[in-house]
Amino acid sequence: MTQLVFLIIKAAVIFFFCVGLAAMLIWGERKFAGWMQSRLGPNYAGPMGVLQTFGDLAKLIRKEDVIPDTVDRLVFRMAPYILWVPAAVTMALIPFGPMDAKIFSWNTDLVIARFDAGVVLFLAMGSLAVYGIVFAGWSSNSKWSLLGALRSAAQMISYELSLGLSLVGVMILAGSMNFVTIVEYQAGAFWHWNFIPQIVGFVIFFIASIAELNRTPFDLPDPVPGPLNLDEVTAIDLASFPLVPEISENARAIYAHSLARGGDAHAFVKVGDCMTDTPYFLIPIGAGDYTLGEYEYLEPVIAQFRTDERDSFARQSQAAAGGFNAASVLDTMWANPQFCQTGETPLSCELRLMQPSIALIMFGTNDVQYLTAEQFAYFLRALVVETVRAGVLPVLSTFPHRPEFPEQTVLFNQIVAGVALEYDVPLINLWLALEAVPNHGLEPDGFHLGEPLDDPANLEGPNLQTGYPMRNLVTLQTLDAIWRGVMR
Repeated sequence: MTQLVFLIIKAAVIFFFCVGLAAMLIWGERKFAGWMQSRLGPNYAGPMGVLQTFGDLAKLIRKEDVIPDTVDRLVFRMAPYILWVPAAVTMALIPFGPMDAKIFSWNTDLVIARFDAGVVLFLAMGSLAVYGIVFAGWSSNSKWSLLGALRSAAQMISYELSLGLSLVGVMILAGSMNFVTIVEYQAGAFWHWNFIPQIVGFVIFFIASIAELNRTPFDLPDPVPGPLNLDEVTAIDLASFPLVPEISENARAIYAHSLARGGDAHAFVKVGDCMTDTPYFLIPIGAGDYTLGEYEYLEPVIAQFRTDERDSFARQSQAAAGGFNAASVLDTMWANPQFCQTGETPLSCELRLMQPSIALIMFGTNDVQYLTAEQFAYFLRALVVETVRAGVLPVLSTFPHRPEFPEQTVLFNQIVAGVALEYDVPLINLWLALEAVPNHGLEPDGFHLGEPLDDPANLEGPNLQTGYPMRNLVTLQTLDAIWRGVMR
């Protein structure tokens, strides 16, 4: 009877300990994020805002529990419990102190379950969370919810394999799968801890556990084809976006990730269609044939990306070609076999060849004619996701006016702006920059950007009343903003 009472008490203490620990970890994370972003973070509820998470929990509990009419209600309600209960059960396997501890003259183990195959049970309980994700998607009776659930489940399963294998070395060292035995094996000073001889396994376990929980940087969802919320997209005011973007904390984080992965701080790549794959766009700057005039402050950023080893301005990109749209650059069929490996897309090929820190991306001119709005949004998101996952900062750009597709031009540019907002990446508002230029900066054919009066990199006077010099200017200004805001 006494053991049963102690078991219940231990279960209750561990439960409330975990709830309190989760709240404090969330508070710590929010304070740290606030410090990184030069703000206070939680600071009103309790001393230093320590009660903020509990306030958020109380607000969440009081919210109305809305369940759509079309769902399978039983499975829909079960899904959160299938996620939470196994995670709570695993805490029963973790020893929180010595065995046979003395509490109020009673001896008890400071662990709920001393299980010989504890590691296996721990991994098995963690794997059950996959069912919660799948059940939530399936019970919604929506194919889009189901596809999203299957995508998340696939990510969780893939990282569980690495998670499990990373523990093999620890089990071999301790000679047991019992958590109590493993903890006792590494008793003593920190140099006895298992993570030192198993440092590679520890790093793999840490990364896999973050990915398993879909935390940054593994919280970037794969885009899914589906209907577009036109009300939300068409509400975007293109004129409200500056010509040159402000650099957000997320952009800084992506760039830092780029450097950590070996990205070249002196390299960028160009991704686009015929307006990008042209001798008028940036290439004269690489040749040193440019006139900055009043924009002399751009000279340092030109030197940053124009080095003896690599000249990003003059390079002919494998991810830019006439006729390309947002889908083409993600299709292996369009990769140049002379430079690209089997299975590479034009985008992945160029990213491998250059190892850049920045990707300048502009699509839309061809897309308005050949893709639906839903398709364009999907492929543009896929392009951004692949770029970020490659450790490269994507810089999107709105595209010039297409007179024969005026409504589509605005809609597709709103999609570009919406994707930039969704993923919090920089946006060059070329569309707005060209609004004040004669004929929207286009040639008389209404399709191609206007050729310069003299040199495309002459950024003085009447030359800026044509398409390519204006695009070269706002692109240089954006590179300068990124260089000053992120790189320096």
